[in-house]
Amino acid sequence: MPDYKDRGPKPYALKAFRGVAVLLLSLCGCQALPIAGPLASEVNDELALRQRVPFHLVSLAPDMVSILEEAPTQTETFITDLGPSEPRIGPGDGLMITIVEPSAGGLFSGPPSINNTGMEPGARVVGLQEATVGPDGRISVPFAGSVQVGGLTFVGAADRIRAALSGQAVGPQVMVNAVRSVASRVTVAGAVKTPGILPVQPGGETLLEVLARAGGAAEAPENIVIQLTRFGNLHRIRLQTLLERPETNIHVRPGDYLYCLVQPRRYVVMGATERVDERNLGMNKLRLTSALASAGGLLDIRADATSVMLFRNEHPAVMDRIAAVEARLARARGENAPVPSETAPRNPADAPVPVIFMIDMRSASGLFMGRQLSIREDDLIYTPNSGYTQVQKFLDLIRLSAGPIAAAAIANRSF
Repeated sequence: MPDYKDRGPKPYALKAFRGVAVLLLSLCGCQALPIAGPLASEVNDELALRQRVPFHLVSLAPDMVSILEEAPTQTETFITDLGPSEPRIGPGDGLMITIVEPSAGGLFSGPPSINNTGMEPGARVVGLQEATVGPDGRISVPFAGSVQVGGLTFVGAADRIRAALSGQAVGPQVMVNAVRSVASRVTVAGAVKTPGILPVQPGGETLLEVLARAGGAAEAPENIVIQLTRFGNLHRIRLQTLLERPETNIHVRPGDYLYCLVQPRRYVVMGATERVDERNLGMNKLRLTSALASAGGLLDIRADATSVMLFRNEHPAVMDRIAAVEARLARARGENAPVPSETAPRNPADAPVPVIFMIDMRSASGLFMGRQLSIREDDLIYTPNSGYTQVQKFLDLIRLSAGPIAAAAIANRSF
């Protein structure tokens, strides 16, 4: 007759179950459960340790939102305008030279011209054949020989030729014009409608004028970054900035290379939202609540709505005002106001300050602040998981891992 008293789980099954439980507990203690990013408590722990990248953590208050909205956005700096550039003659340029002798008896003058031309009797206008500037910057002029014109303006070249003819021609007047310009050109490429190499117009041109001659940008201005290569240095500025700030619309120089990059302004949404996404910021102001809505909103079963975070690099002057509000609110709660100079990470003068603005989106005031707070380029919006979600993951992991062990133990109950 079978002994029913021995029909319990076999010892090895109990040991295996205990081993799995211990392993799971150790994994939980090591924070090895899968997660898309840090919990709110872990952000606070990292702030206290001052490890890795130093940053500020600010619980957003209504007065702070008004400071952030009043603060001017970070404006781009650009190189100084050197002013209009007069075209210069260089190797490969084709020149048309016109010589006028106002009276007879000179090198180029001949029989008197018709009186109704307005010229004195015997005056002569001579147009020479096209002269190509050589690699050494010189051209050949009849009766004057080799004349150095490279690097000169057209007026300067005319004076140089006139001086070379002095003593041979009778009171010569010289005019020099470009038939083909090679040296005084700018190159426009990238996201423009008609890229090409364009001669610099007499009197000079600005960046926007050159872009207009290239047919204009092929994308919306807010998505275009102009990359200017000049004298071996690279400079960048957004086309939208050129349109909004006339002082940045500088004059081009011969040899400038303009390349239009398609580079939209972007922000990122991560964490416990319907979609993790990187999106274009666009022209119009985008508020925090709208940015979250465009990502599908917070996930009810995962999101810690009390700790929605906005990661940003903020200007030090703005952070000084934020710190003053923090101190005032702390005093109102009866706490000792923190001293920013002692508690804040040190940064070089005017360097951007890494900061996390934390917003309680479960409160009505938090939602109102979210409707007022504007998103900027390179902002990161992060919604952490709730602590409850991590506990639930742990319990699910125990059930998934312990299930096969329990099934094996039951199967080993032999009758």
